[in-house]
Amino acid sequence: MIDWLDALVEGTGNHCLGKPPFAAPEQRLKEGKIDSRTMVYALAVLLYFMITGEGQAVDVDGRPLYLSNNLEERFPGIGSLSPELKELIRECTEVDNKNRPTITELVLKLESLERARNSDQVFQV
Repeated sequence: MIDWLDALVEGTGNHCLGKPPFAAPEQRLKEGKIDSRTMVYALAVLLYFMITGEGQAVDVDGRPLYLSNNLEERFPGIGSLSPELKELIRECTEVDNKNRPTITELVLKLESLERARNSDQVFQV
């Protein structure tokens, strides 16, 4: 996780040190404040990768398609996920980090998904 949190280091001219496929827009576009919601973005991309085996879509230069409003364009394999997981990834990968959940909110959402999975509700990855 250090890689994600330190992907933009002050005093380095906004040089991106992290892994571009997991870096949040504020790390790559040099806009916005780096905070815990930057890590929420990276965790959502990692979750997507762990479930689908695919990274988020990138342009010809290898930059993630941050500015696309089309979730299926940004995450090509997302159609195979449950509606709950799609919504979680959408919320956590908002371009404006102010619109992403906090770490605490993300934990609560994940716990809710786990409870649903363990109950009689139908849940599919």
